[in-house]
Amino acid sequence: MWWIIAGIIGIVAIFLILYVKSIRDDIKHKEWRERVDERINNGEYWKGMDSWMLEHSLGKPKSIEVKEEKEFKREIWEYDNGLKFTLEGELVVGWEGS
Repeated sequence: MWWIIAGIIGIVAIFLILYVKSIRDDIKHKEWRERVDERINNGEYWKGMDSWMLEHSLGKPKSIEVKEEKEFKREIWEYDNGLKFTLEGELVVGWEGS
């Protein structure tokens, strides 16, 4: 009979651990999202950001050159200030200019 009680306590403990982990993950995601939003609002850019983030950080580019590659789509986004960003598969992989 004691093993039934121990089993129930073990199951409850597992659910509590998973619940707490879920809450921690939600908090970490929210904090990460807030940091990313702040960087976008400050006009920052970085490798790995996606096209949506880039557009919201710097605005619409003056021109977009699209090159269809075998494995992915490559785009060159050019801005009025001379910045040129290379995106592969919707992610920034590099840039030129100041």
